[in-house]
Amino acid sequence: AIGMLSNKNNQSFFAMLNIFFTRKFVIMLIIGLACIFCYRSFCRFICPLGAIYGMFSKLAIIGIKVDAERCNGCGSCVRSCPMDVKHVGDHECVHCGKCMDVCHKGAISMKAGKMTLIAPTMDVEKQDQATKDRNALRGRMAWAVAIIVLAAALIYANWPEPAKKPKAAKAEQTATQTAAASGEAGAAGGAGAAVAEATSDEAGTEAVQGAGEAGAEAVEGAGEAGAEAVEGAGEAGAEAVEGAGEAGAEAVEGTGEAGAEAVEGAGEAGAEAVEGTGEAGAEAVEGAGDAGAGAAAAQTFTSNAPIGYEVGNQLEDFTITCLDDSEFHLADYRGKVVFINLWATYCGPCVGELPHFAELQKTHADDVVVIACHSKLVVTDVKENLKDIGMADSNLKFAVDDGTVWEVVNGSNTLPQTIVLNRNGEVTYNQINSVTPEVLEALYEEAK
Repeated sequence: AIGMLSNKNNQSFFAMLNIFFTRKFVIMLIIGLACIFCYRSFCRFICPLGAIYGMFSKLAIIGIKVDAERCNGCGSCVRSCPMDVKHVGDHECVHCGKCMDVCHKGAISMKAGKMTLIAPTMDVEKQDQATKDRNALRGRMAWAVAIIVLAAALIYANWPEPAKKPKAAKAEQTATQTAAASGEAGAAGGAGAAVAEATSDEAGTEAVQGAGEAGAEAVEGAGEAGAEAVEGAGEAGAEAVEGAGEAGAEAVEGTGEAGAEAVEGAGEAGAEAVEGTGEAGAEAVEGAGDAGAGAAAAQTFTSNAPIGYEVGNQLEDFTITCLDDSEFHLADYRGKVVFINLWATYCGPCVGELPHFAELQKTHADDVVVIACHSKLVVTDVKENLKDIGMADSNLKFAVDDGTVWEVVNGSNTLPQTIVLNRNGEVTYNQINSVTPEVLEALYEEAK
């Protein structure tokens, strides 16, 4: 655990530590300090296996044996023993053979039954030198192993990241193209709305001014037929409006009933034409505005962040079949805060936090979606289990993952794990830890 936590990339595992880790860590420190001041203190005073093995020391086939005929009882072997044995070969003896080096009589040897494996030597100086050489060799080997381990750790820590998977690279390219297309659509919609609005305003103004030449040109932009209607819906109407026709003149002067009716009819036709043009322009403006607004909304919830599962990255798109046989397609929920929960029926904390997710979904029904993916390691009857814990009718989306979601979010075998995405599909949280209602609310506020 200490080795893993020394790497800053494993900070999310800190939440797994509890009182048991603290107790074990303290015990380790105590034993480590004891071993500094007392040789093999754990083996001698604490280890239960050592006590059990000591009961069978008399039956040992291989071990230290003392030749009683050579031993003079000087006690050099006992005084030099790191295990503080009372006599060579007793139940606390670990048969290390160090007593053989200090015995001046050569009375101690390593035997297997009656067969001698390591015979004593009477040349104490040569024996001491051999011991020193052996210890020096052990020291060099220990240093070599330590250097190899350190070099391997440095290489691993500084190894370049692998190239992005083709699937991830393709997803990133698709997201970029979609963002570009959305931007062009939004720009085109805005331009269309501006042109339609300008045309409508111009047509209305010039119609009020008397359907003159400027009004005719404005209506002409909407179509040739509309322009002719504004000009009088026929030659007679045009002459009446312009005052150049005889019937129009008489009608204006009040001398001919037929002329007056013609003027009135022409006026009504022109008004209807102008009104129709105005309505068409208004509809054009409204339609163009809706299209522009839709394009702008689509453009709002896009991301240029790289594909990945770490905080700040854009999570790769995926599709998974839910327990109700519907399909959950991640890209369909852009614009909402998405919670992905990795859980399993055998995980107590996982089951305990499912109601918290359901409450969050209920509180923010229009803005939050939760997909709970069951682990693929142990597949039980998930539907039956949901009934047992009272979650069968919840508002959450449940699915049994086939490995798809686990790969995308870098799922762990340690559960539960929660991943939160903001409205743009970017990861704002990805950790292995149990969550409370307060934590979920805080994660939602951060992501929205």
